[in-house]
Amino acid sequence: MSLAPIKLDDLDWRAMVDGIRRRIPAASSGDWTLHSPVDPGVTLLELYAWLIEQRIFWVDQVPDTMVRASLRLLGVRQQGARPARTLLRVSVPGSAPGAFLVPRHGEFLLDDSRPDIRFTTTHAAQGLAVDDVAVSTLHRGRTRQLDSTRALPLFGTDGAPAEVRFDLHLRAAPPANFAAPFGVLLDLDVAPGIHPAWHSSEARRAPPPQRLRWWYSTAAGRRELDAGQLVDDTLGLRRPGLLRFRPPEAARWAEREAGSSIYSLWATVESCAFVYSPRLLRVVPNVVVAEHRRPVTSGPMNAGLLPLPSRELPLLVGARRNHDGDGPLGKQSRLHLRERDGSWRRWRATDDFTFHRSDARVFVINRERQLLEFGNGYQGRVPALAAGHNVKWRFWMGGGRRGNVGSGHTWTMNSAAPPWPCATARNVVPGIGGADAESIDAARTRARAWTRRVTRAVTAADFEELARATPGVDVARAHAAVGVHPRHACPVADAVSVFIVPWAPRGDLLPTDEFVATPVADVGMLAAVRKRLGRSRLLGTQVFVRAAQFRAVDLLVEVSGERSEAAAVQAVLFGALREFLDPLTGGDGDPATGWEFGVPLRPSMLLRRAQQALSPGLTVTRMTISFDGADEEDCGDVSPGPHALPWLRALTATLTPAAFSGGLR
Repeated sequence: MSLAPIKLDDLDWRAMVDGIRRRIPAASSGDWTLHSPVDPGVTLLELYAWLIEQRIFWVDQVPDTMVRASLRLLGVRQQGARPARTLLRVSVPGSAPGAFLVPRHGEFLLDDSRPDIRFTTTHAAQGLAVDDVAVSTLHRGRTRQLDSTRALPLFGTDGAPAEVRFDLHLRAAPPANFAAPFGVLLDLDVAPGIHPAWHSSEARRAPPPQRLRWWYSTAAGRRELDAGQLVDDTLGLRRPGLLRFRPPEAARWAEREAGSSIYSLWATVESCAFVYSPRLLRVVPNVVVAEHRRPVTSGPMNAGLLPLPSRELPLLVGARRNHDGDGPLGKQSRLHLRERDGSWRRWRATDDFTFHRSDARVFVINRERQLLEFGNGYQGRVPALAAGHNVKWRFWMGGGRRGNVGSGHTWTMNSAAPPWPCATARNVVPGIGGADAESIDAARTRARAWTRRVTRAVTAADFEELARATPGVDVARAHAAVGVHPRHACPVADAVSVFIVPWAPRGDLLPTDEFVATPVADVGMLAAVRKRLGRSRLLGTQVFVRAAQFRAVDLLVEVSGERSEAAAVQAVLFGALREFLDPLTGGDGDPATGWEFGVPLRPSMLLRRAQQALSPGLTVTRMTISFDGADEEDCGDVSPGPHALPWLRALTATLTPAAFSGGLR
């Protein structure tokens, strides 16, 4: 049974005063006769009772230090402030040369009513004077479709080889040697659970769905970019991201024909084995990742002797306080103090002093007050600074929700030596991921959710939940079959086979040629799920991750009623029953989450759904079901198999006039 929570402050001031007054006659042997509040002795007793009540209240409270220590034992740390990220498209005036360099940690200022928001680039980028980008698939220009609201499918799913070409129209030839990679944003339409590459939660890398080969044009034809010349943040077109490439030093992009300013890139696949065709929304050149943070370096400087007992050091920027609204970030901070022996020692940033020894050189960053706090000698060392220059540091300033700005803002480069005068940028995506420092209450709430999460695969439901939550891949459904071994027909006690159904686009506006009726997991998705379940399984359990098995269904439907177009009736029935049997949106659930694995097809259930789709005056009289093109037809319940899913391949509807059944003439 559960224990009642312990409560220590169950004694209040009134109870203590009454209890003390009852003891006065016996304790004073009857000499203390006046027990009213006007007596000085009673006044002192009431004062002491008030002080004791405060102490009892403190005993019953859990301090923040205890909460942080408990969370750390659970493996949960209080999160600090995080910087937002965005993508900046950098441009220079039209009179500038055709190539420019965006340096690493280049600072950009927001050019509106919030000039104190500053973003810095995470990497250097080579800029080119790009006027336009054209896209071609299957040797056909698709730029017009890309400019519309409809996404452009790049590859198919038929297993055939294919390629897509990107033509960059440049005002001037690119440099002979790239000083840094050239960045191009490939914005893709992906599953809702897949974050873009620049999102803070996308630190993990998932395997690509299949191998893509990238090429660039030269005078002697196209040449392939190897791994050292290309960084594909899209993970093989699995998520939106940057394509950063740098042609080798000995080769340059060559014009495709004399006088042309087109420089091409190709992406090729030997066999299109995507779950669904990657759908391109836009291509944006000259893009670089930027974060809401900036480096601040100071020192060596004289901070004086550290005052005691406050043990605080004001954070200075040069010789003044930081008034632009940004606070210091704890990660990647460096602080060096010159101690009394004359040597410089490095001190590390920490979240809390609780688990540190008395001689640990650690400090805590107070973002609100912009102070550095040090230990008390019991938990963390007290600095003993030498006279003169005794402090130097390098911090990152920024972070917080202020960096979550919208897209389309104009930015100005803030640098003593910019690549060209008046270099500007525009963020093509909103700033995302910025968060303030987590409070104790928020950490408690997150810890409660963290303790309830599934970390070990014990039951079939655990396998399915862990498979669906695999980071970096878009697993829509998972089915765990206990005892199923792919190489044995009989059940195996220690085997578990997990069947995966990936996400695929659905909707009324989806073109027919882009609809995937049977989403089959790619090899990269299967590898990611297999790795996750392999770390979570119990010792001795064999885990097999497989793509879901689909069986084709052919339906023969007889409809009677008023005269109608057979083709129109057949199209209505096919659309309704295909949606009903869909592995992602089918079934009888509310909301529908897909046809269940192994559930048989009942003609009565299909008849009801078909009748709901037909207009008044038409009646479904008969329906037969056949699997995988079998010649025989079955009017009873038909099962696709214990761990398989059906999909509607074909439907044939026959119309017969309604027969007269009695009544007055």
